[in-house]
Formats: sequence, C-alpha cells, structure tokens
Amino acid sequence: MEPIFNDSLFQGNIGIIHVNNILEFHLVIPDNLQQQKLGTIIFKRSIAQFNPSIVKGNWKTSDVYSGGESINLTIFKQKLSEGFTPQAAAFETPTGKILKENGFGGTPTIIIDTSDEVIIHFNPN
Repeated sequence: MEPIFNDSLFQGNIGIIHVNNILEFHLVIPDNLQQQKLGTIIFKRSIAQFNPSIVKGNWKTSDVYSGGESINLTIFKQKLSEGFTPQAAAFETPTGKILKENGFGGTPTIIIDTSDEVIIHFNPN
C-alpha cells in the first residue's frame, strides 16, 4: 500500500484501503499534530465517500509508532487490564470513539486479539 499523503512538513503517513466494502485506515500522525482532530476529519470524509459496511481496525506493534505500538493498541490493552470486555475496550480507543460517533457503534467483531496485534471490525449501528 502506498501512502496517499506524505509531506516533509507532515512527516506522517495516511493510507486508506477500500476493498469488498470494508474500509481500512493506516494513520501515523506525528505527536505534534495529535489532538487536532486530523484523524476525525480523515475518518468522516472517508466514510462519507466510500459508504462502507465495515470499518477495519488493525492495531499493532511497530517502530513506525511513537512508543513502539499504535496508540489504539496501547489504550485497548490498558482498558482490558481495567476489566473492560474487548468490545467495550474497542470503543475507548481514539478510532473506536470516532467510529461510534460516525455510525459504527454496533457490536465490534474481534478477528485477532494478541499482545502484538488487534484486528477488529467496527459494524454499523
């Protein structure tokens, strides 16, 4: 997958894949640009454009992330350790919160759940 946006000032990557009506994002937003709703804008516009039936989350460990893993994976694992179910923990992540607010608040389907990777399908309300 080629990044659709890679700019020397941004120094991050955004990849959007839409196959078989499943929408998947690969976002690496630099620390200095987080908390500015960039992810929310990307998700909203992509959902409006592609009208997917499922949005796929793929959260993993990787050296491309500050801290060595996706912030979604970090928060997901933290919420599990606090006693949340995997489905409830999914909606505590940045991705889960955005998707719940944008029509994908149905019960998530956990595909893979390991300490190094979580793959999850967010379903419509």
